[in-house]
Amino acid sequence: MKTTTAELSAKLEKGSLARVYLLLGEEAVPVAEAWLALRRAALSLPSPAGSGPVEPASSWNEIHLTAPELTAAQVFEAACVLPFFGGRRLVRVTGVEEWPASELQAMAAMVHRLPDSACLVLVAGKASPALAPLQKSVEERGVVVEATPLPVAELPRWLVQRAAQAGYRLELVAAQRMVEQLGDDLSALNTELEKVLAYAGAERTVGARHLSAVRSLSWTRVSEYRIFDLADALGEKKIRTALAILGELLESGRPPLAILATLAWHWRRLVAVSELLAAGVPLAEIGTRLSLRPTPLRRLAREAEHFPGELARLAFGELSRAEREIKSGRLEGPAALQLLCVRIGRLGEQACLQAERTKVR
Repeated sequence: MKTTTAELSAKLEKGSLARVYLLLGEEAVPVAEAWLALRRAALSLPSPAGSGPVEPASSWNEIHLTAPELTAAQVFEAACVLPFFGGRRLVRVTGVEEWPASELQAMAAMVHRLPDSACLVLVAGKASPALAPLQKSVEERGVVVEATPLPVAELPRWLVQRAAQAGYRLELVAAQRMVEQLGDDLSALNTELEKVLAYAGAERTVGARHLSAVRSLSWTRVSEYRIFDLADALGEKKIRTALAILGELLESGRPPLAILATLAWHWRRLVAVSELLAAGVPLAEIGTRLSLRPTPLRRLAREAEHFPGELARLAFGELSRAEREIKSGRLEGPAALQLLCVRIGRLGEQACLQAERTKVR
């Protein structure tokens, strides 16, 4: 059977879960959406509520593999392992298109022997002649999901739906404006939406004024790099450097809440990377799960060394505190951001002291 990402979600909601899936697509966002929908269905996880940065924690019945590193026989063996406490055994295999023809043909033959307890998800960048035998076999036994890019005309509605999943009402006019500014790049649209929702905070209706406060070409292309520099400085406890970078951003005319929104967007990703690293998830797998490209992924992993696990969440809490101080009028924007830098720097110092005490013991 063949289906699209949207059709897949509808089928899964009705309780229809096959033993094998082949996800085809080069767009990271629709592939990730299809995977998360399958994961929730296979592991009986609740639907996401809000805009938390991390997908639910790994399950005993879940394993992630990379095709070039393993043979088809090894993947089949992993899928045949009986799940703990019943349920389904979920196995995801990325990079399937990199298998040689012999392994693809072997996997095509094994698909028909998968047990009822298995849910094997094979992920490939795009369809190709070499994949044809496997694709045909999966169509007969399971579902081929074509995670193709959405037509431009459907992107505003897609943004509205994404915002609704996070608990916000994005005005259609604002969504159309985002598409006009960014085009059909789903990753860019998704990133910009996260920034806008972070800026909106407790305001649940998001419109053009929120976009205007956050979005400008110079802000996206230039200042975002300084946000990384600011985050790096905070992570390395270089408070003076962080304050200097913050001063540059403020002097360039960037609104304090817009700076804070972009920092919050960055820190959500940092929390996600930090927690997944703590759970032992390989870096490449984290990039796939969170739709992160190699360069920002490496930077976030480096920052996660300074803000592991709970410490990253505590720092994120300081961002929320700064937002409340600004919006309540308790502190002026620049003062709140300066105090934020100092507070996060102190968190880093406390973590170092605790680590030193642990070594002494």
